[in-house]
Amino acid sequence: MLGCAAADGHYIRCIRANTSHGRYGVWMHEEDENGGPVSDERVTTAFRPEHDPYDNTIGKDHQSRRVFQALQDDVGANRRIAELGIRSDLFFEQALEQTRMAVCVTDPHQPDNPIVFVNNAFEAMTGYAREDIVGKNCRFLQSPRTDPKMVARLRKAIDAEETCVVEILNRRADGTEFYNSLHVGPIYGQDGRLALFYGSQWDVTDLVEERERTMRLKIIGRELNHRIGNMFAVVGSILRLSRPREGEGKQSFIDAENRIQALSRAHQASINMGDNPGGATETVDLHKLVETILLPYQTEQQRNRVTFGGPEISILAHAVSAVSLTLHELSTNAAKHGGLRDGEGTIRVVWSVDDGLLDLRWMERGAGEAKRNPEHKGTGAKLINTLVQSIDATVEREWGEDGLIVRLKMPPSVMA
Repeated sequence: MLGCAAADGHYIRCIRANTSHGRYGVWMHEEDENGGPVSDERVTTAFRPEHDPYDNTIGKDHQSRRVFQALQDDVGANRRIAELGIRSDLFFEQALEQTRMAVCVTDPHQPDNPIVFVNNAFEAMTGYAREDIVGKNCRFLQSPRTDPKMVARLRKAIDAEETCVVEILNRRADGTEFYNSLHVGPIYGQDGRLALFYGSQWDVTDLVEERERTMRLKIIGRELNHRIGNMFAVVGSILRLSRPREGEGKQSFIDAENRIQALSRAHQASINMGDNPGGATETVDLHKLVETILLPYQTEQQRNRVTFGGPEISILAHAVSAVSLTLHELSTNAAKHGGLRDGEGTIRVVWSVDDGLLDLRWMERGAGEAKRNPEHKGTGAKLINTLVQSIDATVEREWGEDGLIVRLKMPPSVMA
């Protein structure tokens, strides 16, 4: 298909895929000046797929895979093209020129395997004019920062007449660099021998830069999370060393230390739940978060007394601290004064989405002393009120015969 000029008087009649050998049969129909038939002959080309960057198919063993939808009969699409008054060679030539994919062809039989054809997209991508490209080896596009390993892979594939795809750093005519997703493969003549090399290029600079930025953020996130974990440990140690041995102030220090530990567990949960190995994720699974905060109260003796459940919902990172500390305050109060103080009470945490709001309910049975000394009058209640306001949520408390129900209603902005 490539290498046939309009003046040659040839057009492609059909292309068939011979999937058992990875080769293509091309029927060339020759005409004289008056349009009369001169000869029909079949030439054979080959394509040996090694890597398809679009579906990540790798390996020479996939030669039977259909990588090109060829014409299935001798006339078909070519007849339709002919009916439009368009010669097939002109059709393919113009289509190749108009495609957005940069294309070049090299001649391995000439010294240094020079470029013998480029299309308009190649000129646009590299900034070089056609007359400045043809006759040169493709290495003229390399930058001083081009990875030698990628160059070596290309050379090895060309020497072995194999298809190869690499991501290589190139340089434009104006000196700017760009990352090029380069596909190179052999084209065979009708005698089955190597005739040309075909190369297609695509500027993937934006993709590479985004990938590198993500990797940098992972490294930074990993270091920050390590330091945050250390900070929680240091603050907890300071509180333990600073708290008085006796007196009313001792319990305040213990409460503060427990809150720090709850925040630390919530932070660790947000890290462990993500795909990002370096840092906390933008979303956190609510089920996992509730499980993490209530874990200290799920002992063997209390496992059936503390339960939770709801639909699969993820909340955004900015709401994690508020939800975590609210649950911590409620569970701490239950252990001191409420349902977990003795062996009869239970805790049930459920959530749902109603009218677009995330409705999280804390249902505590056997509240005991807490009913006589409601937690909403204490420091814990004030902290909860502040926390829910920080995420534009509301909190409702209801005391019944069986105990306490707390409803935390959060806006859609906290959900992923």
